[in-house]
Amino acid sequence: MSYPQRFYRLTRPLVLRLSPVKRLLILVGAALLLGAIAMMVVQRRQRIVHYGYELSRLVKERDALAEDIRGLQVERAVLAAPDRVRRLALELGMQPPQTDNVTTVPYSGPSLKPKAP
Repeated sequence: MSYPQRFYRLTRPLVLRLSPVKRLLILVGAALLLGAIAMMVVQRRQRIVHYGYELSRLVKERDALAEDIRGLQVERAVLAAPDRVRRLALELGMQPPQTDNVTTVPYSGPSLKPKAP
């Protein structure tokens, strides 16, 4: 074997030195590996899209609940209005207490006033 032939044989890529069956196996293995990686990337993107839709649904639900809470707070304020309570009490036959029917009880618990520094 002459020098150029020997040099080419030594520097020839490893894949070209393998038998055709081994080359085919390597090619199939690489294709399977790339396919698996591509499937993982697609699955990750699909999961991101799914979580995006879920987040959007939850934000809409939160906004609807906040609106319900605001409506309930308004309803509570209307129902607890002093004039309304007084009017309903009079309709039910209740009367304001007479001054001799009111008893004042002294508070004997701890002081509620803030202590001076």
